[in-house]
Parts: sequence; structure tokens; C-alpha cells
Amino acid sequence: MTVMVAAAPVVQAQQDERSYIIISAPSCSADRLDLCSSPQDKARAEAERRARDEKAAEARRAQARRDTMINEEMARLGMAPHRRAEAERLTDMRLAAEKARGGAKPPDPAASGQPDDAATAGRKRREALEAERAERERAEAEAKKKREDDLRKHLAAERAGIRLRALKCGGQDTVTGTRPAVSPRIANCISVQYEARCPGVPQGQGINMVFANFVGGNSCYGDTQKLNPPLACKPETAIVDVRSVTVCGW
Repeated sequence: MTVMVAAAPVVQAQQDERSYIIISAPSCSADRLDLCSSPQDKARAEAERRARDEKAAEARRAQARRDTMINEEMARLGMAPHRRAEAERLTDMRLAAEKARGGAKPPDPAASGQPDDAATAGRKRREALEAERAERERAEAEAKKKREDDLRKHLAAERAGIRLRALKCGGQDTVTGTRPAVSPRIANCISVQYEARCPGVPQGQGINMVFANFVGGNSCYGDTQKLNPPLACKPETAIVDVRSVTVCGW
């Protein structure tokens, strides 16, 4: 095998059943200014480097602005970290609308022979603004509905997993229980409406109370609530049913 060095792209050819590999040597470029043999070549390479660096800097600035807008959108809509993808979609729509408002650079009237239509440009800007507003309202409505659906599912999971019981604590009839580890925990503070009744008492005729800011504990040393009035039976035999779970303050 024969190796030849030349200033041409790498190619491989067959001739007389022998293989030749041609390796291109480095030349004057934005990354190899030291190889520029003339001032003109060096100036061209430097201009290419400046253009490349400016393009990279512009991309970094655009990404930084997008990240800032995403964070602002999440704060404005009260989004949890796991909903960042929604904020990214809203932000990308805003950026697309901004680009549409700017539009393409209008043609030179002298070159096209047509007068600059300011009315048409204004109409297009208004249409872009209206489209952005409509899309934003639609996206916000979708985000709101998703938050409501997620909260409803979360509260349903809380209700299904909460276990309450009655016991004596300090000589008083008390209710305590456990709260499930629902993930992600969309509602940190919940209130539990429950009914405590003795065996044989029909549903709806027991003691109905609301356990505000329930966190669980399942003992006299955990989260407890005194029953008022007290039970007419031993608390250990009482039935405690969860009726509903809501966010604190509802």
C-alpha cells in the first residue's frame, strides 16, 4: 500500500489492483489561522471565525432568554416543577408568535417595482397578535383543565388511601389515621371530612367532623382530633369512614 499526501479530500480508488489513500493536509481555516499563507486568506478565515462565534453567542443568548421565559411562565401559572414541559410549550408558542410578528424582511420597493403596502403589513401584525392571544388563551385553558384534573385525581387517591380509626387518648375519644404517600403530591395541605359511628348506627347518623390539615400519624402522638360529642361505644369498636378530601381552605 502506498500513502500519498495532497491537498484534496480523502478518497479511495482502485487502479491496477492496488489501493491508494489520499489524505488531505490541514489548510488555512477559522480554526487554523497559523496556516494562512496570505493576508487575504487570513482575513477571510478571521471573518469566518467571528461569524461562527457570533452565531454561537446568539444561540446562547436565545437559550438563556427561553429559559427565563419558561421560569416566568411557571411562576405566573403556579406550575409545579414536573409541569415544566407545559411551560416550555407555551414559551415556544410565544417565541413563534414573536417571530411571526416580525415577519420576513419586506422586499425593496425599488427592486420589485411595487409600493410598500403599510396597510397589509399592519394587518398581518394584528392577525399575528390575535393568533398569539387566541393560542395563549387556549393553552392556558388546557393547562388549567389539566391542573384541575390532576388535583381531582390526586384527591381521589388520597381518599382511597386514607385510613382513620378511633381510640382513647388522654381519656378522650379521638380520631387518628394514616395518609398515603401519593406521588407527585400535588396538594400538600388537605382536609378530611369523616363520620365516626358505633356498630349498628346507620350511615349519616354518626359524628360528622372535618380533620383540617391532616398529615397522619396513627397514634396518640401523631395527628389526632378529639371527637365531640364522644362516642356511645368503645372507640376501638367504632367505624370511621372518610367522606371526602379537599384542599385546605375549600
